[in-house]
Amino acid sequence: MDFAQAFGKLNIASYVFLILFGLASIIQMIFAISEKENYRRIEKPFCLLFLGMFALVSFPNHPLIYVGAFLGMVGDILVLFKDNRIFALGALSFFLGHLCYAIEIINVFLKSNIPYQNIIIICGCFVIFFIGIFVLANRFIEKKWERVGASIYYASLFTMLPLIITCYFLVGSFSYLLVIGIVFFIISDIIILFTKYVRKFKKYDVAIMGTYLIAQLFLITGLTTMVAVL
Repeated sequence: MDFAQAFGKLNIASYVFLILFGLASIIQMIFAISEKENYRRIEKPFCLLFLGMFALVSFPNHPLIYVGAFLGMVGDILVLFKDNRIFALGALSFFLGHLCYAIEIINVFLKSNIPYQNIIIICGCFVIFFIGIFVLANRFIEKKWERVGASIYYASLFTMLPLIITCYFLVGSFSYLLVIGIVFFIISDIIILFTKYVRKFKKYDVAIMGTYLIAQLFLITGLTTMVAVL
Protein backbone atom coordinates (compact mmCIF):
# COMPACT_ATOMS: atom_id res chain seq x y z
CA MET A 1 0.00 0.00 0.00
CA ASP A 2 1.44 3.39 -0.95
CA PHE A 3 1.04 6.76 0.74
CA ALA A 4 -1.93 7.82 -1.40
CA GLN A 5 -3.77 4.56 -0.68
CA ALA A 6 -3.19 4.92 3.07
CA PHE A 7 -4.57 8.44 3.10
CA GLY A 8 -7.39 7.26 0.88
CA LYS A 9 -8.72 5.35 3.89
CA LEU A 10 -9.39 8.63 5.71
CA ASN A 11 -12.85 10.20 5.73
CA ILE A 12 -13.94 13.77 4.97
CA ALA A 13 -13.86 14.75 8.65
CA SER A 14 -10.22 13.64 8.80
CA TYR A 15 -9.27 16.04 6.03
CA VAL A 16 -11.31 18.86 7.58
CA PHE A 17 -9.47 18.61 10.91
CA LEU A 18 -6.11 18.23 9.16
CA ILE A 19 -6.78 21.45 7.23
CA LEU A 20 -7.89 23.18 10.45
CA PHE A 21 -4.64 22.08 12.08
CA GLY A 22 -2.71 23.57 9.16
CA LEU A 23 -4.56 26.88 9.44
CA ALA A 24 -4.16 27.00 13.23
CA SER A 25 -0.44 26.28 12.83
CA ILE A 26 -0.01 29.10 10.31
CA ILE A 27 -1.82 31.52 12.64
CA GLN A 28 0.32 30.32 15.56
CA MET A 29 3.52 30.98 13.61
CA ILE A 30 2.30 34.44 12.56
CA PHE A 31 1.66 35.32 16.22
CA ALA A 32 5.08 33.93 17.19
CA ILE A 33 6.92 35.88 14.47
CA SER A 34 5.06 39.11 15.28
CA GLU A 35 5.62 38.44 19.03
CA LYS A 36 1.94 38.78 19.89
CA GLU A 37 2.36 36.62 22.97
CA ASN A 38 -1.13 36.98 24.43
CA TYR A 39 -2.82 35.94 21.18
CA ARG A 40 -0.31 33.11 20.74
CA ARG A 41 -1.07 31.71 24.20
CA ILE A 42 -4.81 31.71 23.52
CA GLU A 43 -4.53 30.16 20.05
CA LYS A 44 -1.79 27.60 20.77
CA PRO A 45 -3.94 24.73 22.21
CA PHE A 46 -6.16 24.67 19.12
CA CYS A 47 -3.31 23.26 16.99
CA LEU A 48 -3.13 20.00 18.94
CA LEU A 49 -6.90 19.98 19.49
CA PHE A 50 -7.48 19.80 15.72
CA LEU A 51 -4.67 17.28 15.23
CA GLY A 52 -6.10 15.12 18.02
CA MET A 53 -9.54 15.32 16.42
CA PHE A 54 -7.96 14.28 13.11
CA ALA A 55 -6.63 11.12 14.78
CA LEU A 56 -9.92 10.54 16.61
CA VAL A 57 -12.17 10.65 13.55
CA SER A 58 -9.64 8.75 11.43
CA PHE A 59 -9.07 5.75 13.71
CA PRO A 60 -11.32 5.92 16.81
CA ASN A 61 -10.35 2.34 17.73
CA HIS A 62 -6.75 3.48 18.35
CA PRO A 63 -7.25 5.82 21.33
CA LEU A 64 -3.57 6.03 22.26
CA ILE A 65 -2.89 8.16 19.16
CA TYR A 66 -5.47 10.86 19.84
CA VAL A 67 -5.05 10.69 23.62
CA GLY A 68 -1.34 11.37 23.04
CA ALA A 69 -2.26 14.42 20.94
CA PHE A 70 -4.73 15.69 23.53
CA LEU A 71 -2.09 15.29 26.26
CA GLY A 72 0.16 17.41 24.06
CA MET A 73 -2.59 20.04 24.01
CA VAL A 74 -2.79 19.98 27.82
CA GLY A 75 1.00 20.28 27.97
CA ASP A 76 0.84 23.28 25.62
CA ILE A 77 -1.42 25.04 28.09
CA LEU A 78 0.49 24.17 31.26
CA VAL A 79 3.99 25.09 30.04
CA LEU A 80 2.78 28.63 29.38
CA PHE A 81 2.71 29.29 33.14
CA LYS A 82 5.84 30.68 34.79
CA ASP A 83 5.29 28.64 37.98
CA ASN A 84 7.84 25.79 37.87
CA ARG A 85 5.38 23.34 39.44
CA ILE A 86 2.78 23.95 36.73
CA PHE A 87 5.52 23.83 34.09
CA ALA A 88 6.56 20.42 35.50
CA LEU A 89 2.97 19.20 35.12
CA GLY A 90 3.09 20.34 31.51
CA ALA A 91 6.30 18.36 30.97
CA LEU A 92 4.61 15.35 32.61
CA SER A 93 1.68 15.71 30.19
CA PHE A 94 4.09 15.72 27.23
CA PHE A 95 5.86 12.68 28.68
CA LEU A 96 2.57 10.78 29.00
CA GLY A 97 1.75 11.75 25.43
CA HIS A 98 5.07 10.31 24.24
CA LEU A 99 4.30 7.21 26.28
CA CYS A 100 0.99 6.80 24.45
CA TYR A 101 2.78 7.02 21.10
CA ALA A 102 5.43 4.54 22.27
CA ILE A 103 2.83 2.03 23.46
CA GLU A 104 1.03 2.28 20.11
CA ILE A 105 4.30 1.47 18.35
CA ILE A 106 4.98 -1.41 20.77
CA ASN A 107 1.54 -2.78 19.91
CA VAL A 108 2.78 -2.97 16.32
CA PHE A 109 5.81 -4.87 17.62
CA LEU A 110 3.59 -7.39 19.38
CA LYS A 111 1.60 -7.97 16.19
CA SER A 112 4.87 -8.42 14.31
CA ASN A 113 6.28 -10.96 16.80
CA ILE A 114 9.24 -8.78 17.79
CA PRO A 115 12.21 -10.74 19.20
CA TYR A 116 12.58 -10.19 22.95
CA GLN A 117 16.24 -9.20 22.56
CA ASN A 118 15.09 -6.12 20.64
CA ILE A 119 13.07 -5.00 23.68
CA ILE A 120 16.11 -5.54 25.92
CA ILE A 121 18.27 -3.44 23.58
CA ILE A 122 15.71 -0.62 23.55
CA CYS A 123 15.50 -0.68 27.38
CA GLY A 124 19.31 -0.57 27.46
CA CYS A 125 19.23 2.50 25.23
CA PHE A 126 16.93 4.22 27.73
CA VAL A 127 19.33 3.51 30.61
CA ILE A 128 22.32 4.82 28.63
CA PHE A 129 20.45 7.95 27.56
CA PHE A 130 19.24 8.56 31.13
CA ILE A 131 22.73 8.34 32.64
CA GLY A 132 24.28 10.50 29.92
CA ILE A 133 21.60 13.19 30.14
CA PHE A 134 21.68 13.21 33.96
CA VAL A 135 25.46 13.75 33.99
CA LEU A 136 25.18 16.49 31.36
CA ALA A 137 22.24 18.19 33.10
CA ASN A 138 24.28 18.38 36.32
CA ARG A 139 26.18 21.27 34.74
CA PHE A 140 23.22 23.62 34.37
CA ILE A 141 20.21 22.27 36.34
CA GLU A 142 20.70 22.87 40.05
CA LYS A 143 17.72 21.08 41.59
CA LYS A 144 18.12 17.33 41.71
CA TRP A 145 14.43 16.55 41.15
CA GLU A 146 14.48 18.70 38.02
CA ARG A 147 17.58 16.86 36.76
CA VAL A 148 15.89 13.50 37.36
CA GLY A 149 12.67 14.61 35.68
CA ALA A 150 14.49 16.11 32.69
CA SER A 151 16.65 12.97 32.37
CA ILE A 152 13.63 10.65 32.37
CA TYR A 153 11.79 12.86 29.87
CA TYR A 154 14.64 13.31 27.42
CA ALA A 155 15.82 9.70 27.76
CA SER A 156 12.34 8.50 26.82
CA LEU A 157 12.32 10.94 23.91
CA PHE A 158 15.71 9.81 22.57
CA THR A 159 14.74 6.14 23.07
CA MET A 160 11.87 6.68 20.64
CA LEU A 161 14.45 6.78 17.83
CA PRO A 162 15.73 3.18 18.15
CA LEU A 163 12.15 2.14 18.87
CA ILE A 164 10.89 3.65 15.62
CA ILE A 165 13.88 2.45 13.59
CA THR A 166 13.25 -1.10 14.84
CA CYS A 167 9.61 -0.65 13.87
CA TYR A 168 10.67 0.36 10.37
CA PHE A 169 12.67 -2.86 9.85
CA LEU A 170 9.78 -4.92 11.21
CA VAL A 171 6.79 -3.47 9.42
CA GLY A 172 8.19 -0.88 7.00
CA SER A 173 5.11 1.16 6.05
CA PHE A 174 5.49 4.85 6.84
CA SER A 175 7.74 4.65 9.89
CA TYR A 176 10.06 7.21 8.32
CA LEU A 177 7.38 9.81 9.09
CA LEU A 178 7.76 8.88 12.76
CA VAL A 179 11.54 9.28 12.53
CA ILE A 180 11.14 12.79 11.10
CA GLY A 181 8.60 13.61 13.80
CA ILE A 182 10.73 12.45 16.72
CA VAL A 183 13.85 14.22 15.36
CA PHE A 184 11.95 17.51 15.22
CA PHE A 185 10.55 16.81 18.70
CA ILE A 186 14.08 16.37 20.03
CA ILE A 187 15.18 19.63 18.39
CA SER A 188 12.18 21.50 19.81
CA ASP A 189 12.65 20.18 23.35
CA ILE A 190 16.40 20.84 23.32
CA ILE A 191 15.64 24.47 22.42
CA ILE A 192 13.17 24.61 25.32
CA LEU A 193 15.78 23.19 27.70
CA PHE A 194 18.42 25.63 26.44
CA THR A 195 16.20 28.71 26.74
CA LYS A 196 14.94 27.69 30.19
CA TYR A 197 18.27 26.85 31.85
CA VAL A 198 21.00 28.52 29.76
CA ARG A 199 19.86 31.64 27.90
CA LYS A 200 17.13 32.92 25.61
CA PHE A 201 17.78 34.13 22.08
CA LYS A 202 15.84 36.32 19.67
CA LYS A 203 12.67 34.76 18.23
CA TYR A 204 13.22 31.52 20.17
CA ASP A 205 9.44 30.97 20.29
CA VAL A 206 9.42 30.77 16.49
CA ALA A 207 12.06 28.02 16.55
CA ILE A 208 10.30 26.10 19.34
CA MET A 209 6.82 26.26 17.85
CA GLY A 210 7.94 25.64 14.27
CA THR A 211 9.82 22.44 15.12
CA TYR A 212 7.15 21.35 17.62
CA LEU A 213 4.25 21.62 15.18
CA ILE A 214 6.20 19.80 12.46
CA ALA A 215 7.04 17.09 15.01
CA GLN A 216 3.43 16.55 16.07
CA LEU A 217 2.21 16.54 12.47
CA PHE A 218 4.68 13.85 11.37
CA LEU A 219 4.18 11.75 14.52
CA ILE A 220 0.39 11.72 14.27
CA THR A 221 0.24 11.21 10.49
CA GLY A 222 2.99 8.58 10.76
CA LEU A 223 1.05 6.66 13.38
CA THR A 224 -2.27 6.92 11.53
CA THR A 225 -0.79 5.80 8.19
CA MET A 226 1.05 2.95 9.93
CA VAL A 227 -2.22 1.83 11.51
CA ALA A 228 -3.94 2.13 8.12
CA VAL A 229 -1.64 -0.40 6.46
CA LEU A 230 -1.77 -3.01 9.23
